[in-house]
Amino acid sequence: MVLVDAAPEYKELAYEKVLPENLLAGNREYFENPMLNSEKIDKIQSYKQIADYSKESDIPLSIITRGLPDNYEDGWPSLEILKIEQSLQAEFQRLSTSSKFRIANRSGHYIHHDEPDIVIEEILFMLKGMGK
Repeated sequence: MVLVDAAPEYKELAYEKVLPENLLAGNREYFENPMLNSEKIDKIQSYKQIADYSKESDIPLSIITRGLPDNYEDGWPSLEILKIEQSLQAEFQRLSTSSKFRIANRSGHYIHHDEPDIVIEEILFMLKGMGK
């Protein structure tokens, strides 16, 4: 399995550690209101299901995360959010006894557009059996 800048569960709550006061309510509303995210999913329910049913396996897992911050509205602490995202995504390694973590240093969220060679390389690595 290859995760490409996957969304860590409860990431919006982790952001609250670094968000300025004036951005907290909007961030919380985005977390709580499914109509505000592009997928229109109930993040609270989805994250709960992930937390409740995640378990370690031996399925080969490669995690690729972005190396560049997203640019949001003025005052959004982009670099701090990037560090939180990278740290949370690195924690996905707990899901497999056979995992690796990689940062796409020249990519934002759309790694498959910015650095498709990295995604292709990881998929090919998986197809070859994680180096077995």
